[in-house]
Amino acid sequence: MILKTIIAIAAIHGSTNAKSDSLPPLHTIREENIRSDGPANITIQFIVHLNGQITDLAIVANPDQSNLDALAKKALLEGPSWVPATQNGYTVVSYQRQVVMLGL
Repeated sequence: MILKTIIAIAAIHGSTNAKSDSLPPLHTIREENIRSDGPANITIQFIVHLNGQITDLAIVANPDQSNLDALAKKALLEGPSWVPATQNGYTVVSYQRQVVMLGL
């Protein structure tokens, strides 16, 4: 028997992939923070659950050493829910890494 593994990674609802341009713009409410501490590209790792909820957010890279970690996490938490990953036709819990770009 040949077993094929077909995996589709988690993505933001309404998006064909998990690109950061699918996240809602936060600059309108946090412009002063981004202007003083940005721009920043912050990589966050998190878990996407079966219902699209994300948990266990952790900063894995902040090359600009900005103070915008909390705002990057907020962008993901307040953004749209995620479409969970699939493997062999089954919905699965998965880790996801996302770069959040904060700038004006």
